[in-house]
Parts: sequence; C-alpha cells; structure tokens
Amino acid sequence: MGKAAAKLKTTTTEKDAQEYIDVFAAKSKFFAATLNMGWRLALTVLIPLVAGIKIDQHFKTSPSYTLAGFILAIAGGAAVVWKSIQEVTEEQIEMDAEEALAKKKKGSKV
Repeated sequence: MGKAAAKLKTTTTEKDAQEYIDVFAAKSKFFAATLNMGWRLALTVLIPLVAGIKIDQHFKTSPSYTLAGFILAIAGGAAVVWKSIQEVTEEQIEMDAEEALAKKKKGSKV
C-alpha cells in the first residue's frame, strides 16, 4: 500500500493538462459528430416515411407508397451514415497530419 501511494503524482504537469485538454476535445468532437449525424438521420428517415403514409392516405392505396418511402428512408439513412463516417475519417486524417507536423517542428527545434 505504501509503495502504491508513493507512486501517485500529487502535482499536475503540463503534459497531464495537455492530455486532459486533448481528451476533452476528442469527446467534444465525437458528441458534435454524433449529434450532427442524429438529426440528419432523423430527417432522412422521417420525411420519406411520413410522405409515403400521407400519399397512401390521400390515394387510398394501402402500403405501396409507405413501402416506397421506407425503402427511400433506408437508402437515405445508409447514405447519411456513410457520409458521417467519411467526415469523421477525414477530420482524423487532418488531425494526424497536423500532429505529425507539430512533432516534426518540435523535433527540428531541439
């Protein structure tokens, strides 16, 4: 127990603070990407379904337009998820490139 207590850090270093900031930034970006994908997915799914139901009610056709709306909703939802994954991947590539550049500059200054 005494050895474990002795190993604990009692002061916050600059590296610890930067790590905390990086984790917070990553969580914020994840939350923003999730929220963005969520509302786009909701609209992409709800609009074709509601339109299909309303058209079926208007023309008194049972499930035909609703099914067509459902198929459009599935295709649109897949497109939204695909686009969101691409955006997050591109952001990660840019962040990795910036990080590599910063490490390179830091290494050349030392």
